[in-house]
Amino acid sequence: MPTPPAEIAQTTVLPAPARPLRPLVHGYLRLADDSRVPITASPLILGRGSDADVRLADASVSRKHARISVTGHNVTVEDLGSTNGTTLNGRKIDREVLAVGDTLAFGTAVVRFED
Repeated sequence: MPTPPAEIAQTTVLPAPARPLRPLVHGYLRLADDSRVPITASPLILGRGSDADVRLADASVSRKHARISVTGHNVTVEDLGSTNGTTLNGRKIDREVLAVGDTLAFGTAVVRFED
């Protein structure tokens, strides 16, 4: 009697479980309290106001003082018409590209850009 054909096992390949994607970090802002804020592709608004992404509790800081943005491989800081201005390494600026180790001042609030 002939042997019956072997059954072929049916296998199902399930997709790997989705992992939450972590945003790409382009550096950090080191605040006065020694905390670090990651800089991602989304612009960050720095200011004293409750709607700022990074709140700086300093009376010399405007409600919406400055914006940190990522453009290509560069991280930029832009003053948003603040009352007391923004400085980069002691020099008043309107908009500049940041380098690791730069010190920013928003009014009298000091922040450092880190890798």
